[in-house]
Amino acid sequence: MRKVQLVDLDGCISDDRWRRSMILPGAVDMPINKGFAVYHSQCWRDEATNLGELLPDCDHVILTARPVMYMYMTQRWLNQNKIYPTVILHRNNEDKRPSYMVKRDQLQWVLNSNNLYNVHLEDIALAIDDRDDILGMYSNYGISTKLVRIGEEEHNEGR
Repeated sequence: MRKVQLVDLDGCISDDRWRRSMILPGAVDMPINKGFAVYHSQCWRDEATNLGELLPDCDHVILTARPVMYMYMTQRWLNQNKIYPTVILHRNNEDKRPSYMVKRDQLQWVLNSNNLYNVHLEDIALAIDDRDDILGMYSNYGISTKLVRIGEEEHNEGR
């Protein structure tokens, strides 16, 4: 049976610290394509970090709160850094819900999409993220988790 690792990007394996100041004040109350637009549009310039946290014998499933409109830039960054996930799921462009809700629904999609991805809960070896609320959500499913972040501060973009 193959194993799967759930992986976050921003603040986890993608060093976004240099662009966090690009998030507009009050961004959570704005459309995603406004408050976070510059922040997300520069994601392809991030340095890769913590790549040693990617389990070598697992399929990698990336669940990201980045809007789907940045899919091309995300794929560019992944290719530049020789990261080849089995699945990448983005936030819908107009979805303003908190990230843990988005990722909960992404996880449900991966697990329940008529076996499109052929991933079952027992296949998930580990989930890594930089946010405690998201790791807590994964733990509620019985998934083993690991806090992986850049620096000491939790990055909470307000979602």
